[in-house]
Amino acid sequence: MALFSSMQSYTVTQLQQQASYMLQQNSRVATEGARSYSYAAPAIASDGIHAAEASVMGFGGQAMAEIPEAMNCIGQVVLDWEFLHDLDLHLLKVLQPCRSAGYAAEPSPEPAPQPTTDLSTLIVAQADGVRLRSDVAFRSIVSYRSKIHNPSQLDTPEAILQVDRNAAVHSLKPVENLYLTETLEPGAYVIGVHNYALRQLADDVIGPTSSHDYRTFEDFKKMHPGYQKMERALDEQNAHAGDPDGTPEKHAIMARIDEEMNAGSQMIQSMCTSGQIMSGVHYGITVYSYPHQWAADARHPQDASLDDLQNLFQSGFFATADFIFDPDANTTGYNGANVVANVQSEEGRLALGHGKAAHVALIKVVKDSNSSKSKISEVIMLDGHPRSDLSDAGSAASMMHTFRMQQGTRINAHSTAAAAAAAAAAAAAAAAAAAVTPVQEPCPEPSYMQTLQMSQPQQRPNSGSPLPVVQPMTLHAGQTPQQQQQQQ
Repeated sequence: MALFSSMQSYTVTQLQQQASYMLQQNSRVATEGARSYSYAAPAIASDGIHAAEASVMGFGGQAMAEIPEAMNCIGQVVLDWEFLHDLDLHLLKVLQPCRSAGYAAEPSPEPAPQPTTDLSTLIVAQADGVRLRSDVAFRSIVSYRSKIHNPSQLDTPEAILQVDRNAAVHSLKPVENLYLTETLEPGAYVIGVHNYALRQLADDVIGPTSSHDYRTFEDFKKMHPGYQKMERALDEQNAHAGDPDGTPEKHAIMARIDEEMNAGSQMIQSMCTSGQIMSGVHYGITVYSYPHQWAADARHPQDASLDDLQNLFQSGFFATADFIFDPDANTTGYNGANVVANVQSEEGRLALGHGKAAHVALIKVVKDSNSSKSKISEVIMLDGHPRSDLSDAGSAASMMHTFRMQQGTRINAHSTAAAAAAAAAAAAAAAAAAAVTPVQEPCPEPSYMQTLQMSQPQQRPNSGSPLPVVQPMTLHAGQTPQQQQQQQ
């Protein structure tokens, strides 16, 4: 069994609430996935960026990636949020020292070290949670840019992003999910979340005065034609999600639903802004580990009952606020539409502002000695603290770090004056290149002409204190951390 750990502790009641929330997440995956599978939507994007590349990414009539068989899966990640914001799920591969990405190695490189699998060497534990060390380098291998990671062209890809919402395909109940399979290369992986577009209703839409269009959000939902259009489409989608796949009838239904969803979304987005500097979006995320061996018929979490989720799967959970899974804890009136999070407050400090990102989980994948197939052996839930980007690519310091890693060189205190001068020249060249190159958005929308440069994350102060003991985390309601360890 995989070891799940987190510094966050929950009560028995909260664990039960999280279990119910996971069922709702899985229901979203099932219904939204039915639309993606039945109908590859036309490229309708509010920012105009998706339109040119959408067909490359599986839209515009191209078939979506097939869902891997449950017996071939080792894990799944599910992300969801409210309203029309465009959040993105990323799978990042931790890079080992001296490993290059498409660059020729030096004639006589030093021997490459074996892959580091000790996750404790990649993290720093502080009072407010566990986060990645600032010198950990990684690259994105799965996201909306590239939804299938299959470098070896195997029958079962290593990882697949199935559902991707509110970019070219829209929903009022957005969700994204990522499958990890038994062919995934052993190593360490990071789960990242990025808020590409915060879409908040403008201040003059909802309010108490005559100058506002609607008095309350409930009035908006009942009376706004775009919201009504999306809500009717959502109801029809849910009603037909279980219809047989591949039939002309279901294809026509889902095509009509998609058109209604997209049209309604455009109507609502015309009344939205990207919020203010303190505006943020709340979300919830679940990381599942599948059984290493199935004693019963293999199934995905979306096909599992509550008992199955508790007895067959292991899971780690992260939420930016307790009211994500406990509505009674919502003291701010957050609805994701006209009321969003205040990231400068204690309640909203983990919410993601426009263009912000977070690392939420660290996963260790190893090769099973008996089957020679990959499996998840450890998951550490991270603090999810917002940052400027998932990789901080583009800075001169980051470019220099990447340059050093790609060349497999080492610069230390005993470098000669010539080596120091060469390093300074390289840094100056990197800075000059950054100065003349147009600055991209932290996480641009998909383009097959773009690739994500690997680099180290944003520098953070290292507390220098020893790592506190992290507490094992489990889904089972009422079970203590010590009981989980006994299970293992």
